[in-house]
Amino acid sequence: MTPSLIPLDAIDPEARTLEWRRSFEWHLDQVPPLIETLSTLSITLLRASRVDQVKVSGGGYIDNVPVADRGAGIDADELWTWLVAYTRAVVAWIEPQLQPDDRPTIARDARTWTAVAPHPDADPLSARRVALLTIGWLIDHVDMIEPIRELDAHAETMFKLIRKLRGIHRGDSTARRQRPRVCGVCGECAVLIDWIDGSNGSPKPVQVGRCKVCGQTYATAAAAAPTEKEIN
Repeated sequence: MTPSLIPLDAIDPEARTLEWRRSFEWHLDQVPPLIETLSTLSITLLRASRVDQVKVSGGGYIDNVPVADRGAGIDADELWTWLVAYTRAVVAWIEPQLQPDDRPTIARDARTWTAVAPHPDADPLSARRVALLTIGWLIDHVDMIEPIRELDAHAETMFKLIRKLRGIHRGDSTARRQRPRVCGVCGECAVLIDWIDGSNGSPKPVQVGRCKVCGQTYATAAAAAPTEKEIN
């Protein structure tokens, strides 16, 4: 008879929480570069779609941009709508624990905060900045958010959308995992960029290189050990 598997969180009660936090922050970290990439694409496409001016075609990208790519603007709106809706839900749940001035920056913009279908800022850099402030606020309040199981379904749907858009619009500015590096302790090619608890007891995780075999950690700048291919 196959022995029953014991859930990881039954062995280590903190394992589930740590894994959830890593996933939470990793997914949110994708939003600012994604919003910037999608906004940039949508601006380019808007210029390409103008037909009210006489233009001399030079056969370049602007004249021949695929019509299907106009979905970048729609994707940006959908991602932003989900992020704003999730942030609203979080605020509604934890508001009794917040200080009067401790609210996300986007809550001060009535057009975004109360809109049924909010849109990111038309300027890509501004859109990225607002998204960065928003995810920063969520990550700073992770201790209050993590116990709220009622928001898990909303978060997972948003995370699924983030993974989908990251796969479709994988631009140079979109965060992604680096290739494994060789660990100086165990010698395995298994050092990946990961998240660990901050120093001095800080609840906010920090990004480091971590070996998936032996657990050795490296500062991100020092994690650039040679790859297995480079050694050979």
